[in-house]
Amino acid sequence: MRFSFFSMTIAAATAAAAFCQIPQATAAPALTGPECAVIGTVGNIETRKHYYQPESWRVGWGLPEYRLYTDVTLHLTAAAGEGCAMEAFQGKAFQLRVDQDAEKLETGLCLRALTQYSGDEFAIGQWLYDIEIIDMSSCAAE
Repeated sequence: MRFSFFSMTIAAATAAAAFCQIPQATAAPALTGPECAVIGTVGNIETRKHYYQPESWRVGWGLPEYRLYTDVTLHLTAAAGEGCAMEAFQGKAFQLRVDQDAEKLETGLCLRALTQYSGDEFAIGQWLYDIEIIDMSSCAAE
């Protein structure tokens, strides 16, 4: 059997295309930051839409048109944890993202929670989780 350069090129291109096809997969996780324990007062709560761009990328990954984020401004009373950079924000306001438990938050509440920088290509940020509403005296300025 005789192969021409053209037929070999087509065969190689077909094999390469089959090899390079990317199956449906989840996103690669980003590096995570240290976990921090925080105490603070909820200042502001905003829900916003993040539209995935470009459209071809969104469609290729099978993503919805947008993702809802709940951003919470927390006035930090205390932050602790090994390697926790949040300690530098004590006494200041810091914006965090909430994925779960957002419905139990209200402006002015004092809370204790954990926070960590993490995510993937589709949802990344400084996340607030394991939220516990506590007595306002814990959020009083020292």
